[in-house]
Amino acid sequence: MKGRWMWLAGVGLIIASGAIAPQGALAKRGGSSATLYTGDVHGGGFHCNVVNVSNKDLVVTISILSSDGSTIAAGTATTISSGGVASTDSADPLPAPTDGFCQVQVLGTGDTEDLRVTMVVNLIRTFEFGAQTIPVYVTKTLVGN
Repeated sequence: MKGRWMWLAGVGLIIASGAIAPQGALAKRGGSSATLYTGDVHGGGFHCNVVNVSNKDLVVTISILSSDGSTIAAGTATTISSGGVASTDSADPLPAPTDGFCQVQVLGTGDTEDLRVTMVVNLIRTFEFGAQTIPVYVTKTLVGN
């Protein structure tokens, strides 16, 4: 009987300390952050857009990076109110097409469901048809998480 009470006391201490708190509960304690990414894709122009779907203001930094980690377009920290939108764009077209992706760092939440991230990528291709050059404009949209 004494062992049962010791076991219950131990379980009560663990629960009271928050050691078993779910990840969402830990994120809501404040001072949290998250980072979201889109996929890596080949393009000549990159446009990264973020929508705040939470009910609080969030601070985001949107960067467009190449597949080797170098910066294509650096963003600055921006406060987005609830329902607000922010974006960062690369030069369009870039001097040479490259592989790139969006990185969105957010302060004020650890819940990645508080943001929606999309990247629109443009690429101009040309094809030779006899003596004629035909330009083709390709656009891709990716979702980040």
